[in-house]
Amino acid sequence: MTSTAAPAAGNSGFTCAGKRRCGEMTSCKEATFYLTQCGVKSLDGDGDGRPCEKLCR
Repeated sequence: MTSTAAPAAGNSGFTCAGKRRCGEMTSCKEATFYLTQCGVKSLDGDGDGRPCEKLCR
């Protein structure tokens, strides 16, 4: 069986597993991983490079 999720990057423990919305994130660190490593641009609604404004204050 083959997995479609990308491997974890470094020691973060996160994988690119299909999350697309801020409500699915458990932390700012996870949201940042999805934005920078997985390319989920929808997490950065205002385009300032910081994901999930309410989560990453």
